[in-house]
Amino acid sequence: DYETMKQEIIRETKNYAKRQITWFKKEPGCVLIDVTKKSSEEAARQIAVYYRRALSE
Repeated sequence: DYETMKQEIIRETKNYAKRQITWFKKEPGCVLIDVTKKSSEEAARQIAVYYRRALSE
């Protein structure tokens, strides 16, 4: 039924996101930025700082 399908999609999406994070953590030079408690503007500023820093290295 619809509700079961919806819950399965949510569960599988969360599991996929966890696998992505695990993969990214193993990548050299990868920086994970937690933006869950930030506004879009704050997140964009933080990403820009990391990006500029990476370009200057």
